[in-house]
Order: sequence, then structure tokens, then C-alpha cells
Amino acid sequence: MNEAVKELRPRFKNEIVLRLLEYFYDDLRYVPNQRVNINLLRKSLLFRKYVYWHSGEDFVSCKVSNIDVCFSEVKAYNLNDQSPIFKGFFIVVLFNKKFRTKTVVVNRRERTLFRKARLNLFKSMDNPAYINLENIEFNEKFLVIGEDQIDARYKLTPALMERMLNYKKKLNTPVSFSFIENYLYVAIPSGVNLFEPSILSPINDKQLLKNDYIYLELITGIVKDLDLNTRIWA
Repeated sequence: MNEAVKELRPRFKNEIVLRLLEYFYDDLRYVPNQRVNINLLRKSLLFRKYVYWHSGEDFVSCKVSNIDVCFSEVKAYNLNDQSPIFKGFFIVVLFNKKFRTKTVVVNRRERTLFRKARLNLFKSMDNPAYINLENIEFNEKFLVIGEDQIDARYKLTPALMERMLNYKKKLNTPVSFSFIENYLYVAIPSGVNLFEPSILSPINDKQLLKNDYIYLELITGIVKDLDLNTRIWA
């Protein structure tokens, strides 16, 4: 990292980034050098290999529409891999009520990779099966694996599937979801490194913050776009 940028970085995060986050969230906690707990990545079942270790930064916990949310940038690694099996944003939405069964919704183009890792994923679920839903476009974009056909359809209502499709289009990336216990997990692959200053721009340059603002809207929009505050199990 450029020495000038390295020196500017703490001030940028503690002043500019913090204010930007405060604009979006209630009950905010921001820890620049922290990341989402590795156990949450493992429990999500969203990665084709077991996550042995991870790195990351810019941990945020907050409330969105009175629902607890946390996220961070993450790089997840298997034991022997030099390159990460996942790089991007990992979001955790915490509910006060548990889902009855596990349901995983992965990007359809990951099907081959998940077939190779089928035993690793399936051993973490009870009687899992591939589930085809009534929304043709949803079946084309996503692969659904669930422990119970009826419960998976109960969660993935027509309205919710439309919201998930729209969210994928907004992100323009192979986003994946899982509904496990009392959590919704969302994995968003991305090469963008948020919340970083530039030596070529003023610390409060609006253009510099534009990408951060757009991604924050997309990341935190998961609660409102999926209408989670209506409690999708009800």
C-alpha cells in the first residue's frame, strides 16, 4: 500500500466512512480491522468447500428496519488453496425466530461446482434434495437445495422469488442465499474494495464515495428488497 494512503487510511475510515454508515444505519458498530465470524461462513453452507480460514475487513453491525444485520468484506480459503474460494461481501441477517428446515439458494452457474462438493454440502443437511419451483426464470438463475420441499416453497413465495431475482439483477453478480436456523445469509462475490481513500482525491471527494454509497445501498437493501421486515415465515 502506498505510504501516503496508508497514513490517510485511519482518518478516512474513522471520519468519512463512519459518517456515511451513520447515514444508512441505526445502532451502528463499525470496526475497520474486523470481519464476520468464520463460524457464520461455515454455517451458511454457501461455499463449495469447507472454510478453514478467512481474512477481511470493514465489519459493520447495525439495524435495518428494526432487523439485526451485520456484514463485512471477506476472503474465504480452503486448507490447501492459494486463491480464495470466495471474495466479496458476506451479509448476515438475524431473526428472532428459527426456520424449521435448511434451504440453500445458489447461483445456477455454480451447479457443477456444487455437484463436485455435493457430499460436503449434503452431509450438513437432513434428507436434502434439489427443488424446482414454479417460477421458470428463478429456476434458470438459481439452484435450490432444501431439506423439505414444502417448507422450501413456503419460504420461497412467488413475491420473494421476484425480489431475489431483482436483487440479483441490481447487483449484476452471482449472489447466493441460505435460510438456516434463525439466519438469512447472503454471499455477494465482488472484486471491489470499499472504504479506501485515494491519494489523488480529497478525503471527502464525492466521486470517491460514490461506489461506497452504491454498494451500501445494494448490501443493506437486502432487508427492504426481500421485505424481510414482514417476517417471511409468517
